Amino acid sequence: MGFAIMARRNQCILRDEKRFLRSKFVKALAREAFSAFGAVEGCILDVGCGRGFWTKMLRSSYTIGVDIKNAFDKRKISPRLDFILADGFRLPFKNECMAGAICFDVIEHVSNDLDFLLELNRVLKKGAILLSAAPNKNRLTLTFKKLVGKPVKYPYHVGEGKWHLREYSKNDLINLLKSVKFEVCSVRGVFLGRFPNYGLCRFPRVLEEWSQGLLVKAKKLSRQGFLDTLDSGGKQLIDMEVLCE
Repeated sequence: MGFAIMARRNQCILRDEKRFLRSKFVKALAREAFSAFGAVEGCILDVGCGRGFWTKMLRSSYTIGVDIKNAFDKRKISPRLDFILADGFRLPFKNECMAGAICFDVIEHVSNDLDFLLELNRVLKKGAILLSAAPNKNRLTLTFKKLVGKPVKYPYHVGEGKWHLREYSKNDLINLLKSVKFEVCSVRGVFLGRFPNYGLCRFPRVLEEWSQGLLVKAKKLSRQGFLDTLDSGGKQLIDMEVLCE
């Protein structure tokens, strides 16, 4: 009986996940994110990748999904896409070996966002781009709760077994990333309305303060230029043994 209940619960979780991944919010985030990131020649990390939805969308010569849970869809693995079961606080990679990284809806869940970002900084090459998406603590629904005298308290329960230990404003994210030696290139609001489908994907930037999410693009501080390619022609695949310690 217990197994049947667990199986039904897992089916419900997968169904809800599929609905979320088809939502207007995700489409808006994808458009903003990949126009900001562009194509990268080199290895990109997707830290906190879950089942690998964003991992497979990245345009790079090699992409590695990393998560503490073994939920990655192994059908996505290919010569240019891999998965490693690892803790984001102790990534199994050498210093300055990654050409870029993303972490979407991750930092609000981790126990120490500062240490988490320091570890990401360690493995990124000088000049590498980090894209991070996080919930906006001033989004419309929470602003309304404050107005009616019911402000959110953290940890904040957001779904089946999911909690936000903290959330962020635009200035919170800028200050956090600057404190771990990233240069913040931009912070954009993503989706205006009720999460995840009732609202606007495109809206005037003056309303970003109340957007659902925030997408920050940051660069690891460097005296050099932007990203280095991992090989002269940009075609050679990366040996995992070279990247891992």
